[in-house]
Amino acid sequence: MRRITNLSISSWNIAGNKIRMGSSPINKIDLPDFKHYLTDDIMCLLETHTGQNDNMELEGYKSFLINRPKPRKGGRNSGGLALYIRDNIRNQVEWVHTGSPECTWIRLKNADLETGGDLFICFAYANPPNSTYSSDQDALTKVYGDLCRFSQQGKCLVMGDLNGYTGTELDYIAHDSYNDRTDGTPLPHYYNEDEPCIKRQNKDTRNINARGQAILDLCIESNLRILNGRKLGDTGGNFTCFSENANSPSVIDYALCDATLFYQVNTFQIEEFTPFSDHCKIKVNLLAPSNYKKQRNRVRGGGRPKMLVLPDKFTWSRECIPRYIEELTSVEAQNALRKIENYDYPDGEAGLNSAVADLEGILKNAATRAGAPVRRHRVKRRKVKRYPKSVDSECAALMKEVKSICRKISTDCWNRGLRQVYYAKRKKLKKLIKENEKKARRELEKRLEDLHGKNPEAYWKTLNELDRLT
Repeated sequence: MRRITNLSISSWNIAGNKIRMGSSPINKIDLPDFKHYLTDDIMCLLETHTGQNDNMELEGYKSFLINRPKPRKGGRNSGGLALYIRDNIRNQVEWVHTGSPECTWIRLKNADLETGGDLFICFAYANPPNSTYSSDQDALTKVYGDLCRFSQQGKCLVMGDLNGYTGTELDYIAHDSYNDRTDGTPLPHYYNEDEPCIKRQNKDTRNINARGQAILDLCIESNLRILNGRKLGDTGGNFTCFSENANSPSVIDYALCDATLFYQVNTFQIEEFTPFSDHCKIKVNLLAPSNYKKQRNRVRGGGRPKMLVLPDKFTWSRECIPRYIEELTSVEAQNALRKIENYDYPDGEAGLNSAVADLEGILKNAATRAGAPVRRHRVKRRKVKRYPKSVDSECAALMKEVKSICRKISTDCWNRGLRQVYYAKRKKLKKLIKENEKKARRELEKRLEDLHGKNPEAYWKTLNELDRLT
């Protein structure tokens, strides 16, 4: 029997790869706090707004960058996808780029537990219906065309920001079997009946829009099922987008899977709201064969888990080994060993631990007498987070406050006042960092004037500091 493991697959609209800290934009992929969320086996970042010269490499992953063509009239970059595949599963994953900047596909070889066939995963970004960007083909239309091709070769999974409201409408045809029909209409022998699925929950109570209806039609035509509000991890149908301009949060990021793949999906999660985007990351944990080995994920949640201290080790030399054997065969050590043999330790874990501790004491005592030096394990101290000069104690405190409000928004989704406080605090933080940056720049420029012609070493050091600041 094949061993089963979990394969984590995620999609996240990051609303641009740059975040403005003061006057200079910083690439989010360079921030440790942002990397903290990038730990899945297969990931796709949507709306990266990247150009040809942007670097989105991530250590431990093979990356693929798909840029949207820049408008002829100029302006900033928009759209774009960044795909990441963990190094230790690269041999099982193949990138299948279909030429569209709005969606991309990968093929997982032999990932289907039921048939041993391939699994095709699509990551897509569909522009909002009122978007000024016009492409040759709507993203959902492109996805449907690809589904017609890839569904003949294996099962499919679609993830991404589809920008549509689907409510709790059915994504399959109800009463589709012959037994449910009352008019006695015969069905062709090749007709595949839609099987009923778990009722879907959705906290977004908006009416279905045209894009939402297109998503439901895509599911019905391609035999897909929406995972939002159905799977363990999101049984309530949580919000995925907390836009600053919207009256209430919404559900516009989806995961759609083949109906026959539904029970191979272990969990579906909508992760917490963060300061890096107004969208939440969505994540699917998929049951896969054991050849999709996972590396241990980095620790989440800010704090390190409490771990046992490693025991001390002895450094052995050729001279120490004979002395150690001599000490173990001494009268004192033999009497101590007989005492352990004859002692009636209580049953259970406590008695076992006590016996092991007594035996360890005898072995350690013999090693110490033999003169073997002890090599103690040093406990690594956690690195203190160092902020640039533009982030003073007031900014650092405001950063913590912004992150704290993010966590509160994740649990209190309907609180519009809390969202307004969050965006106001974030705006205040950016303004404060910009002011501090200007102040630090003026101080460095004044110091350069004072050092000119006096201390060349200090002058160039200050000049490098100013260069890093700008």
